[in-house]
Amino acid sequence: MAQIKAYKNGAWVPVPNGGATIRVQRNGSWYTPTKIQAEKNGSWYTVWNRSDPKTVSFRATATNSYRSTGWRGANDLRAGNYYGYGTHIGLMNFTNATSTGDITGDTITEVLATGRTTLTDVKLTLHRDSSGGTNPFGAGSGTQNNYYVGNYSSAGGTFASGNAQTLLTTTNMATITYSTLDGFGWNFSESKDLTLNANVGTDAATKYVWISDMSSGWLANTGNASSPVYSEVYGLFEGDPSSSNCATLTFTADY
Repeated sequence: MAQIKAYKNGAWVPVPNGGATIRVQRNGSWYTPTKIQAEKNGSWYTVWNRSDPKTVSFRATATNSYRSTGWRGANDLRAGNYYGYGTHIGLMNFTNATSTGDITGDTITEVLATGRTTLTDVKLTLHRDSSGGTNPFGAGSGTQNNYYVGNYSSAGGTFASGNAQTLLTTTNMATITYSTLDGFGWNFSESKDLTLNANVGTDAATKYVWISDMSSGWLANTGNASSPVYSEVYGLFEGDPSSSNCATLTFTADY
């Protein structure tokens, strides 16, 4: 593939794609072009691109779940309610996770610091445990709720402390509709990808990520084993950071 080169220290070296490695002057101002092309034998070839997308994944370093009576415990990741035992808000920490994929060993903050701040294809991958809830989602006669995924309003202090209902924010949260969840045919011991907003991925650099099937009015834990009815998307997910199936955040980052 054709590639532009620059003369440096007595040698011609390739100029890598991406970022502001090339600047051009136009009308007295310097700017970074989106691409540079050269003509050869009547055809135009791209020799440099500002775009240089990298796809990276981050496995949660800690998970937990909150309901009205408190936190369930480390690695216990849930969403939804099972009868009267309360609506769960699952919590995941990606702030200190390190990347795999096209860039390895960087935190989200470090990936963004390279200038790749445009995120696309942001997704949260969750793996259902072998029990808990209907199999698959939507196979029963419970409430048909959406999933909501967002960030805490701040870093939230110590992980899994305080009241998750007051620490989370619904601003710019992602909504995964019930019809989407039902259409997954999401069985026990299966992984599925939830599509998120770009800002959820960006904010995960410094803020915890939450998931629930309600964004307000969470049901209290009354201990009633028959009422209210269970959620059709009540799920237990792999939350152990040592497991390859633990909650994973993936996105493509570009300039």
